[in-house]
Amino acid sequence: QWVHDNIANFGGDPNNVTIYGQSGGAGKVSTLLAMPGAKGLFHRAIIQSGSNLKGVSKEDALKSAQALMSKLNVKTVDDLQKVPMDQLIRATTATQGLRLAPVLDGWSLPRDPFSPDAPPISADVPVLLGTTETEITFFPGTGMDPIDDAALLARVKQAARADDSQAKHLIDLYRQGRPGVSNIDVALIVESDTRVRVGVTTEAEL
Repeated sequence: QWVHDNIANFGGDPNNVTIYGQSGGAGKVSTLLAMPGAKGLFHRAIIQSGSNLKGVSKEDALKSAQALMSKLNVKTVDDLQKVPMDQLIRATTATQGLRLAPVLDGWSLPRDPFSPDAPPISADVPVLLGTTETEITFFPGTGMDPIDDAALLARVKQAARADDSQAKHLIDLYRQGRPGVSNIDVALIVESDTRVRVGVTTEAEL
Protein backbone atom coordinates (compact mmCIF):
# COMPACT_ATOMS: atom_id res chain seq x y z
CA GLN A 1 0.00 0.00 0.00
CA TRP A 2 2.84 2.38 0.86
CA VAL A 3 4.55 1.68 -2.46
CA HIS A 4 1.27 2.25 -4.30
CA ASP A 5 0.73 5.58 -2.56
CA ASN A 6 4.32 6.88 -2.73
CA ILE A 7 6.33 5.29 -5.55
CA ALA A 8 5.47 8.07 -8.03
CA ASN A 9 7.51 10.43 -5.84
CA PHE A 10 10.55 8.26 -6.61
CA GLY A 11 9.92 8.07 -10.35
CA GLY A 12 8.04 4.77 -10.15
CA ASP A 13 4.72 3.71 -11.61
CA PRO A 14 2.12 2.55 -9.06
CA ASN A 15 0.41 0.62 -11.85
CA ASN A 16 3.53 -1.38 -12.71
CA VAL A 17 4.92 -2.83 -9.47
CA THR A 18 6.90 -6.07 -9.15
CA ILE A 19 7.35 -7.69 -5.75
CA TYR A 20 10.26 -10.06 -5.08
CA GLY A 21 11.12 -12.35 -2.20
CA GLN A 22 13.87 -14.86 -1.44
CA SER A 23 13.57 -17.72 1.09
CA GLY A 24 11.17 -16.44 3.76
CA GLY A 25 10.47 -13.49 1.47
CA ALA A 26 9.42 -15.95 -1.24
CA GLY A 27 6.89 -17.38 1.21
CA LYS A 28 5.57 -13.87 1.77
CA VAL A 29 5.22 -13.24 -1.97
CA SER A 30 3.41 -16.57 -2.28
CA THR A 31 1.04 -15.49 0.49
CA LEU A 32 0.43 -12.01 -0.96
CA LEU A 33 -0.75 -13.67 -4.19
CA ALA A 34 -3.63 -15.13 -2.17
CA MET A 35 -4.54 -12.01 -0.15
CA PRO A 36 -7.56 -10.02 -1.39
CA GLY A 37 -6.23 -6.88 0.32
CA ALA A 38 -3.12 -6.95 -1.89
CA LYS A 39 -5.06 -7.33 -5.13
CA GLY A 40 -4.08 -4.55 -7.56
CA LEU A 41 -1.17 -3.30 -5.44
CA PHE A 42 1.37 -5.31 -7.46
CA HIS A 43 1.34 -6.58 -11.01
CA ARG A 44 4.20 -9.10 -11.24
CA ALA A 45 5.81 -11.38 -8.68
CA ILE A 46 9.16 -13.16 -8.28
CA ILE A 47 9.44 -16.17 -5.94
CA GLN A 48 13.04 -17.28 -5.26
CA SER A 49 14.09 -20.27 -3.17
CA GLY A 50 11.02 -20.43 -0.97
CA SER A 51 7.30 -21.08 -1.00
CA ASN A 52 4.15 -21.11 1.11
CA LEU A 53 1.65 -23.75 0.10
CA LYS A 54 -0.56 -23.69 3.18
CA GLY A 55 -1.48 -21.23 5.91
CA VAL A 56 -1.82 -21.93 9.62
CA SER A 57 -5.27 -22.61 11.06
CA LYS A 58 -6.69 -20.17 13.60
CA GLU A 59 -6.67 -22.99 16.15
CA ASP A 60 -2.94 -23.69 15.70
CA ALA A 61 -2.16 -19.97 15.70
CA LEU A 62 -4.05 -19.57 18.99
CA LYS A 63 -2.09 -22.45 20.53
CA SER A 64 1.17 -20.83 19.44
CA ALA A 65 0.15 -17.47 20.90
CA GLN A 66 -0.89 -19.07 24.19
CA ALA A 67 2.36 -21.06 24.42
CA LEU A 68 4.49 -17.99 23.82
CA MET A 69 2.50 -15.83 26.23
CA SER A 70 2.81 -18.54 28.86
CA LYS A 71 6.59 -18.68 28.36
CA LEU A 72 6.70 -14.88 28.79
CA ASN A 73 4.25 -14.98 31.71
CA VAL A 74 1.96 -12.36 30.18
CA LYS A 75 -1.84 -12.46 30.14
CA THR A 76 -2.97 -9.91 27.57
CA VAL A 77 -1.99 -8.67 24.11
CA ASP A 78 -1.28 -5.26 25.62
CA ASP A 79 1.22 -6.89 28.00
CA LEU A 80 2.75 -8.84 25.12
CA GLN A 81 3.36 -5.65 23.15
CA LYS A 82 5.37 -4.25 26.06
CA VAL A 83 7.84 -7.16 26.17
CA PRO A 84 11.38 -6.02 25.17
CA MET A 85 12.51 -7.40 21.81
CA ASP A 86 15.49 -9.38 23.16
CA GLN A 87 13.24 -11.11 25.70
CA LEU A 88 10.66 -11.87 23.01
CA ILE A 89 13.32 -13.42 20.76
CA ARG A 90 14.69 -15.58 23.58
CA ALA A 91 11.20 -16.83 24.47
CA THR A 92 10.36 -17.55 20.83
CA THR A 93 13.56 -19.57 20.40
CA ALA A 94 12.90 -21.48 23.63
CA THR A 95 9.25 -22.35 22.89
CA GLN A 96 8.80 -25.61 21.00
CA GLY A 97 6.18 -26.11 18.28
CA LEU A 98 5.35 -22.49 17.46
CA ARG A 99 3.53 -22.09 14.12
CA LEU A 100 4.85 -18.69 13.07
CA ALA A 101 3.33 -18.28 9.62
CA PRO A 102 0.39 -16.56 7.88
CA VAL A 103 -2.94 -17.48 9.47
CA LEU A 104 -6.11 -18.52 7.65
CA ASP A 105 -8.15 -15.89 9.45
CA GLY A 106 -11.01 -15.83 6.93
CA TRP A 107 -10.49 -12.27 5.70
CA SER A 108 -6.86 -11.20 5.18
CA LEU A 109 -6.01 -14.74 4.11
CA PRO A 110 -9.26 -16.59 3.33
CA ARG A 111 -7.63 -19.70 1.79
CA ASP A 112 -4.37 -21.61 1.58
CA PRO A 113 -2.03 -19.75 -0.79
CA PHE A 114 -1.27 -22.72 -3.05
CA SER A 115 -3.54 -25.56 -1.99
CA PRO A 116 -5.40 -27.17 -3.66
CA ASP A 117 -4.58 -24.84 -6.56
CA ALA A 118 -2.96 -21.52 -7.38
CA PRO A 119 -4.87 -18.51 -6.00
CA PRO A 120 -7.51 -17.50 -8.57
CA ILE A 121 -7.40 -13.83 -7.53
CA SER A 122 -3.85 -13.61 -8.96
CA ALA A 123 -4.45 -15.50 -12.20
CA ASP A 124 -3.59 -12.31 -14.10
CA VAL A 125 -0.25 -11.76 -12.29
CA PRO A 126 2.83 -13.12 -14.13
CA VAL A 127 5.05 -15.06 -11.72
CA LEU A 128 8.74 -15.95 -12.07
CA LEU A 129 9.96 -18.80 -9.83
CA GLY A 130 13.36 -20.30 -9.19
CA THR A 131 15.72 -21.85 -6.64
CA THR A 132 19.40 -21.73 -5.80
CA GLU A 133 21.08 -25.06 -6.53
CA THR A 134 22.91 -25.32 -3.20
CA GLU A 135 20.49 -23.31 -1.07
CA ILE A 136 21.16 -25.56 1.94
CA THR A 137 24.60 -23.95 2.40
CA PHE A 138 22.81 -20.95 3.89
CA PHE A 139 21.85 -22.90 7.01
CA PRO A 140 24.30 -23.05 9.94
CA GLY A 141 25.81 -26.46 10.60
CA THR A 142 25.56 -27.70 7.02
CA GLY A 143 28.58 -29.93 6.35
CA MET A 144 30.47 -28.69 3.30
CA ASP A 145 33.79 -30.56 3.58
CA PRO A 146 34.61 -33.32 1.07
CA ILE A 147 32.86 -36.63 1.80
CA ASP A 148 33.31 -40.24 0.67
CA ASP A 149 30.72 -42.45 -1.04
CA ALA A 150 29.40 -43.87 2.25
CA ALA A 151 28.82 -40.41 3.72
CA LEU A 152 27.11 -39.29 0.50
CA LEU A 153 24.78 -42.26 0.61
CA ALA A 154 23.94 -41.56 4.26
CA ARG A 155 23.15 -37.89 3.59
CA VAL A 156 21.00 -38.62 0.55
CA LYS A 157 19.11 -41.34 2.46
CA GLN A 158 18.36 -38.87 5.24
CA ALA A 159 17.44 -35.96 2.96
CA ALA A 160 15.18 -38.00 0.67
CA ARG A 161 13.92 -40.39 3.37
CA ALA A 162 15.02 -43.20 1.08
CA ASP A 163 16.48 -46.68 1.45
CA ASP A 164 19.90 -47.69 0.08
CA SER A 165 18.61 -48.67 -3.35
CA GLN A 166 16.51 -45.54 -3.80
CA ALA A 167 19.33 -43.29 -2.61
CA LYS A 168 21.85 -44.89 -4.99
CA HIS A 169 19.42 -44.43 -7.88
CA LEU A 170 18.91 -40.79 -6.87
CA ILE A 171 22.67 -40.18 -6.75
CA ASP A 172 23.04 -41.67 -10.24
CA LEU A 173 20.26 -39.41 -11.56
CA TYR A 174 21.86 -36.30 -10.07
CA ARG A 175 25.24 -37.17 -11.57
CA GLN A 176 23.88 -37.64 -15.10
CA GLY A 177 23.70 -33.98 -15.98
CA ARG A 178 26.75 -32.95 -13.95
CA PRO A 179 29.94 -34.64 -15.27
CA GLY A 180 32.65 -34.85 -12.61
CA VAL A 181 30.45 -33.44 -9.83
CA SER A 182 31.88 -34.06 -6.35
CA ASN A 183 30.19 -36.10 -3.64
CA ILE A 184 29.68 -33.07 -1.43
CA ASP A 185 28.05 -31.12 -4.25
CA VAL A 186 25.62 -33.98 -4.94
CA ALA A 187 24.72 -34.06 -1.24
CA LEU A 188 24.19 -30.30 -1.08
CA ILE A 189 22.05 -30.25 -4.24
CA VAL A 190 19.84 -33.13 -3.08
CA GLU A 191 19.45 -31.56 0.36
CA SER A 192 18.57 -28.21 -1.22
CA ASP A 193 16.04 -29.80 -3.55
CA THR A 194 14.26 -31.78 -0.83
CA ARG A 195 14.18 -28.87 1.60
CA VAL A 196 13.48 -25.91 -0.70
CA ARG A 197 12.86 -26.81 -4.33
CA VAL A 198 9.89 -29.16 -3.82
CA GLY A 199 7.59 -26.36 -2.67
CA VAL A 200 8.72 -23.99 -5.42
CA THR A 201 8.22 -26.69 -8.05
CA THR A 202 4.74 -27.37 -6.70
CA GLU A 203 3.82 -23.69 -6.95
CA ALA A 204 5.21 -23.51 -10.50
CA GLU A 205 3.17 -26.53 -11.58
CA LEU A 206 -0.02 -25.13 -10.02
